[in-house]
Amino acid sequence: MPRQRRKLSKTGTYHIMLRGNERKSLFPEDEDYRKFLQILTMKKREDSFLLYAYCLMSNHLHLLIREKKQNIDDISKKQNNQHRNNLILNLKKKLGNS
Repeated sequence: MPRQRRKLSKTGTYHIMLRGNERKSLFPEDEDYRKFLQILTMKKREDSFLLYAYCLMSNHLHLLIREKKQNIDDISKKQNNQHRNNLILNLKKKLGNS
């Protein structure tokens, strides 16, 4: 079943939760946590959103974000795509396919 469309907030503040497929790890290596936070910091500066809080766990994460210039869907998509691309790149390096 697909997830329901996000309801827009009058305040522009959102609680974002992301889970790995089949509840698998989002952060296979300890280094992946640090890289995710680096990406989040970079995207925060680029997209000018406020980050009130975050919680990263092995198989899911929570972000409390307030929109500024970018809408929440674009913020989420950019962050998640960059993290996914880093995980794929790391896997290719481990397998010797870089």
